[in-house]
Amino acid sequence: MVVPDEHAATSADAAAGRTEAFRGRRVAFNSMTLIGGQVLFTAIGLVTTPVALSHIGLLEFGLWTFIISTVGYITVVDPGFGDMITRYGARAHIEGDRALGARLCSLATLAWLGVGLAGLPLVLWLVPVLTSHFRPHLNPGLALIATHFFYWGYAITIAGCVSAILSARLTAIGDQWLVTILDVVTRVIYGGILIGMLVGGYKLTAIVVATSVQLVLTFLVTLVLVVRRTGAPYGNPMRLHGSFVREVIRFGGWLQLGGVLELLTYDTDPFVIGTFVGLRKVGVYGLSQRAARQTTYFAFIAQASILSAVSAAYAAKEGLAAMRRMYARANRLVVLSGCLIGGGLIGLAPVFLAAWLGSYYPYADIATCLAAVALLLGLPRPAAAAVIMAMGRVGLGVRAQAAAFAINLVLTLALVEPMGMYGVMLATVIAKLAATSYLLVRFHRLIEGSARELLFPWLVKLLAAIGAGVAVTRLLLIFVPISATHQRGPAIVALLALGTVYVLVTALVLRATSYFSNDDLSWFQEILPGRLARLFAHPATRWVLGVSA
Repeated sequence: MVVPDEHAATSADAAAGRTEAFRGRRVAFNSMTLIGGQVLFTAIGLVTTPVALSHIGLLEFGLWTFIISTVGYITVVDPGFGDMITRYGARAHIEGDRALGARLCSLATLAWLGVGLAGLPLVLWLVPVLTSHFRPHLNPGLALIATHFFYWGYAITIAGCVSAILSARLTAIGDQWLVTILDVVTRVIYGGILIGMLVGGYKLTAIVVATSVQLVLTFLVTLVLVVRRTGAPYGNPMRLHGSFVREVIRFGGWLQLGGVLELLTYDTDPFVIGTFVGLRKVGVYGLSQRAARQTTYFAFIAQASILSAVSAAYAAKEGLAAMRRMYARANRLVVLSGCLIGGGLIGLAPVFLAAWLGSYYPYADIATCLAAVALLLGLPRPAAAAVIMAMGRVGLGVRAQAAAFAINLVLTLALVEPMGMYGVMLATVIAKLAATSYLLVRFHRLIEGSARELLFPWLVKLLAAIGAGVAVTRLLLIFVPISATHQRGPAIVALLALGTVYVLVTALVLRATSYFSNDDLSWFQEILPGRLARLFAHPATRWVLGVSA
């Protein structure tokens, strides 16, 4: 006769209760909070970018973009500490182990501080070399400021990584909404300080002060939240078990290699353009990237929630069927959101840029379209990456990045001379296509699914809808007066009119192709709060989406 283990049963019930922090309404709440936050982030960016551009000029804007991108290369040594803490922290939360996340947080923080100190001699040698390269194009005062800005950028990058590690502690327990709210508040403070100092004539100094204040506030408040929600923010990393450390090293090693390849493939464009083309083209590139990133800002908002949710499901041994289901649902929403925004940006780029920046910048239209296409090609990757990391099979993503790196390197060297900035960006587009295709093929085999089952049925419908919307708006742009691409007032009118056309055409094609199903609406009703759930149950919503009762 087997005697029931009451303690084990109680522990199992407690673990099951803790998984609710990563499921259903909790994930939806985290995601909707991220949506609200991202709306505000976008608004802040739309306001601060033209203000900064008008006060510092395209040359200094290009210099700013170049410096921030260059110092960001230090993150190449990151073995994915944030994702590591999210994954293992979620697993530890399920098991009721509150100390594991604290110990990992300490390990990651010490590692970043060590990296910062180790890289300092290289920075002290490299910065004068880089600034001397641009010295003929800069006045003496700006050259000196650029040197100091480089050093500050390096320090702020290390500090930002340390702060992000602490934020991952909250994401790991399903409290992504707290991270978002804090980010919203500090970005509002950042925007206020930045605009105030720019108007006061401080130029690049305004960026330094505003960013520094935002980072300090973020770290201090996050520290308090971690203490209140999870206990000690840091722990003794020496108390991590040897077998666990070896597992983390394997996991982190793959992530680090993937990060190196990701950075070398996609994040070296401003460095290449600045070195071989010019700083003003870096400024145009920076503007196009800021515009195009709206494609992924909203599409990737649920990525952290997806990773913690899938990690919890995998730790609970729910099987491949659950992995396929969570991946398919998340992927459809991520790609739909990104394609709607990215397609609209491609179709409306000339009038959007003029409405946003208040002026016309040569080459920005095509650059923005190339940047948006590159980001669109990466939209299916976050959901797949979340499942891959949850299952500990990070090597799949690394192999995809290796292929992308090789393709991008060859094409960049071949195209930068004849095509300049466009050649560099086109190489990135082709590399992104190769990486995503390879990753999805291998990933579908891993979860014992297929693209025919998990991808094509809905993706073909979506691409048809987005393609129709882009084609119609680009055709109508032929008849738009030239003032709508050069002046803010006419551009806003054209943007509203053409944007309405784009939305209507895309929505009609989605409805005609029955993109949404009864299962989708039932899932929305299950995970969303009461009022939103009732909205998706309403007959009018079903009619608009083309879903029969």
